[in-house]
Amino acid sequence: METSYELHFLLLYLSLGLGIFLGLVYDVFKLFRLLTGAGKFVVFVEDILFCTFCGVCFSVVFYNESRGAMRLYAFLAAIATFSLYYFTVGRLTEKAARKVVSVVRPRLYRAKKRFYAGWRRSRVGAAEARLLRKDGEGWQDSGQTS
Repeated sequence: METSYELHFLLLYLSLGLGIFLGLVYDVFKLFRLLTGAGKFVVFVEDILFCTFCGVCFSVVFYNESRGAMRLYAFLAAIATFSLYYFTVGRLTEKAARKVVSVVRPRLYRAKKRFYAGWRRSRVGAAEARLLRKDGEGWQDSGQTS
């Protein structure tokens, strides 16, 4: 049972698009790493997730477009376009993302600091209010003096 050339070209074009799509997904992972300053363990988990996602994408494309047959040219085309994307557009997006992160990260840090300071103040205020209630249900004076 042979397949037509049209299906081979369709698989090739889908593989080229898959390589670019995986490059975009990897850029999102890189941006997340830059924003969070992820440690080695988080990077390891992200890499495992990315590889799993790549495997699922390859499986879906090959299962749907070539009846489950793994075509070497399609696999190499996807790897080549991912590599081409990574070493050209990926480098440019990484440089731009580093500039954006250098501006955004300090602002996020300050906003987080303000949020936690306000949250602590509200928690302490609520605790003081419970202790100093006038209805007698709160903290009671033990009568001891220092």
